[in-house]
Amino acid sequence: MRQSPLLPCFPETAFAQGEVDGVTLAVHRRDGRSAATWMSDHSHGQRSLWVGEGAEVLLAQDGLERLDLLQRVVHPRGGWIVRLGSTRFLRVGASFARAPSVLLPGFLELPLDSADLSLGGEHAVQLLSEFCASPISGCTSTDWYPVTLAGHEVALWRDELIFHVVCAPADALSLFATLAEGLRDLGGELIGLHDIPERSQSGVKA
Repeated sequence: MRQSPLLPCFPETAFAQGEVDGVTLAVHRRDGRSAATWMSDHSHGQRSLWVGEGAEVLLAQDGLERLDLLQRVVHPRGGWIVRLGSTRFLRVGASFARAPSVLLPGFLELPLDSADLSLGGEHAVQLLSEFCASPISGCTSTDWYPVTLAGHEVALWRDELIFHVVCAPADALSLFATLAEGLRDLGGELIGLHDIPERSQSGVKA
């Protein structure tokens, strides 16, 4: 079991911790406070980089063929896949018809660690726009959107009303501190992962 790179940002005095998909992170606010805009740690799920022509063979077995560059698709049994290059794919929390441990020519699986912040609510777009020169409107549910956010190279993607910010673990604490300060200025709150469903109903202003 591993710890989320963002776990130190959610003190146990304020947040209950738990294991989600093999990762320890903040799951609930202890005081139950809510806010119109919020940010949470979404760094659960197994993550790996698939490299080589054999990766496309594995994906094709589950009907995931001919993905466009930077296209993000949801796997029918959970998790998602992003094409990062001609023969490079990011896999997060997905299961497949054939185990990747099966030897295939031209296939390599590399473990990957990353931090994933989720933001939602009334002022989520305003918060991201404050620290990003690229238009946030370019962030969709089907695209992996590389941008510079608060001086860090990240990728954005959107899941209905929730924005996700994916970054390298080395950048996680600095990026979190910047976004958390902006969040406070907007009257927002940090929440736990399991607090998201009941708090994402306030919507996102585009």
